Amino acid sequence: MEVPFSEVEESYLPPEDFSITTGESWELHITLEDGRRYQSTPEMATSPVSISEIEASYNPELEFNINEDDFVPGHKVFVTLDDPAAEDNFYLWRYRSFERLIACETCAGAIFRDGECISFEEYEAQFGPCIDENAIEPEYTYTCERNCWRIRFNEKIEIFSDEFTNGVSGNRLGVADVLLYTKNNLLIELQQYSLTAEGYRYFRILKDIVDNNGNFNAPPPAALLGNMFNVEDSEEFVLGRFTIGLASTASLFIDRTAIEEDPLEPERNNIETSDLFSGNGLKVRSTAPCSEGRFRTSVRPSDWIDN
Repeated sequence: MEVPFSEVEESYLPPEDFSITTGESWELHITLEDGRRYQSTPEMATSPVSISEIEASYNPELEFNINEDDFVPGHKVFVTLDDPAAEDNFYLWRYRSFERLIACETCAGAIFRDGECISFEEYEAQFGPCIDENAIEPEYTYTCERNCWRIRFNEKIEIFSDEFTNGVSGNRLGVADVLLYTKNNLLIELQQYSLTAEGYRYFRILKDIVDNNGNFNAPPPAALLGNMFNVEDSEEFVLGRFTIGLASTASLFIDRTAIEEDPLEPERNNIETSDLFSGNGLKVRSTAPCSEGRFRTSVRPSDWIDN
């Protein structure tokens, strides 16, 4: 069976109803516009392991942040699971988080119209002189027209091998660091993937490169060999790996109203907006739509809790 992928915001996704089961084997086939063809070696889906419990603890100095040049606050997420004794297990954790957005657009030295920020010069070229230059603000913030959630994804590679804990019940493992970008309440949707041994070895090397060397320009500690190859040129080195995995999922809602530390992003919970009026009576909107996409949605997350 062949399953086509569709391009969505620089990502290639299968159909929404696509699913796989334990023991199935899949390959990835890629054909570029110039006719070059690439594919992967077969990858088998291994059995998922259930998450018994998910929890988080807040730390005002969770990790050192290079951009801030200081320790920054956030939540450490933990899962508890019972590792099966009959087989070797390899885990990969990923998450996406949801935060309620107050501001859907911010325009610096411009105003929002027809889905984008345009300069005052462009605005007046279309509608004529209409705004008092003395009333122009350096930045305009536009509240969301309806409920909207900001989506973030994990920034680290979190993996684990049960080499020394095979068959142990009640394993409590740290699986994610979620930084305090805002103090808005947070919903975390965590996926726990079961990998093959080959998949785990690839992600372990990749994690070592990213965590210990800082970037891809540093000499890698080991060869990062994936499972992709050029169908017509066996000598070409292809960077990347096709990995499949069955996942167990768990959700956690975190109320952050009592946190005292400053967030990493400017707070926009108390936005003061005012309508601008043109000389010809044209009203400039003070709200913006919730543009649906990979990093934003107006669809209420299933486990979201309203205060």
